[in-house]
Amino acid sequence: MTLPLKIEAIYAFIATDENGQEGIVGATLPGCGSLPIPLIGADRARIESLRHFAEMANKINDYPVQLIKFWQKEVLETL
Repeated sequence: MTLPLKIEAIYAFIATDENGQEGIVGATLPGCGSLPIPLIGADRARIESLRHFAEMANKINDYPVQLIKFWQKEVLETL
């Protein structure tokens, strides 16, 4: 990793149901409490660490899961 960290893209595991509706896959991760965490990350190493959870969600729900890269950056607001 190079410093300072600059986010160039966001990667997300996206599931599509039988009606074509899409959503970000979430999973309860060890050490993160009981709330589901969205399976997103800013680098491929983080995404690869989440892949197992995306594969489990695919098997449980039987929905196709795709890894999507979002890379167009538009600042909507600065606080």
